Amino acid sequence: MYNIKIIGRGICLPEKVVWSADLEKENNWPENYILEKHGVKKRHWVTKEHNSTLGAKALANALENAGLNFNELDLLIYASVSYDCPIPTTGCAIQQVGGWEDSGVPCIDVNSSCISFMNAMEVAGALMLSNSYKKIAIVSSEIASRSLHPEAEECYCLFGDGAAAFIMEPSLNSGISYTKFKTYSAGYEYTGIRGGGNFLHPAGEEFKTSDAYFHMEGRKAMLFTIRHLTDFIAEIESELNRSVSDFNYIVPHQPSKQSMDYFINKYNIHKNQMHNILMDYGNCVAASIPIALYDAIEKGKVKRGDEVLMLGTAAGITLGALVFKY
Repeated sequence: MYNIKIIGRGICLPEKVVWSADLEKENNWPENYILEKHGVKKRHWVTKEHNSTLGAKALANALENAGLNFNELDLLIYASVSYDCPIPTTGCAIQQVGGWEDSGVPCIDVNSSCISFMNAMEVAGALMLSNSYKKIAIVSSEIASRSLHPEAEECYCLFGDGAAAFIMEPSLNSGISYTKFKTYSAGYEYTGIRGGGNFLHPAGEEFKTSDAYFHMEGRKAMLFTIRHLTDFIAEIESELNRSVSDFNYIVPHQPSKQSMDYFINKYNIHKNQMHNILMDYGNCVAASIPIALYDAIEKGKVKRGDEVLMLGTAAGITLGALVFKY
């Protein structure tokens, strides 16, 4: 469908490492409670870093890995949920923070919650097909920690911060062979941050501090997603004429321990076939898939020529799948 190739990759993680054991002590929770229930042993949380600083460092690492200068890019796509400020876009901020402010390289943002990276890959592929762009950088940089409240245990234990960047160019041997996205907005209320936009504007009388924190009705969201996931996976398998368990490797969004365990058991996925970074990074929202992909490539689990199935769910609620030959 879209003949594109990854030619550079990089990540950037906040310096601060937050261990689940420390959170358990702070909140008087039992030892190993977070690891056993949520599957997270540690995660990175920002102190003074911003989306743009994490993203710029990840992109600088990807450029070095590709042997390119920023000026050689034709486009920068920022693919995330969180941002430094509503206006200007965070892609512009990454360009400015990285010291590339006079480059003229265009910057756009793509936000489809946790599956933003997959949608950005599809956008990049379509733009390259049009011959409008040759080298495109995709940056996902997420800071979830500043929107977490300790009393919301499910969220507070699960999420981490981090950024990843990939650089793409046209290719004859690699690319996206399949995409599928579906949104079921009956689940719109199950996850999100209610305040900050025009619905609950920070300057409005109805805005409360609690409206700025992420909320998640985890069980409702999971059951709602599972109800639609069965048909979604069945359609994928029918259209591709193969089982999801047939792929060389599966790189999922890292929604929760329960969700990933369910998928492994339901579809007979071998644990070594699916890349799980939840224990060491937590759920990094839209940065989860690119961080997991980076990690899988670095560890040699994904090699040139391998077909990777990326799967994710997002607030809204949206289901997404993308098949990529690395």
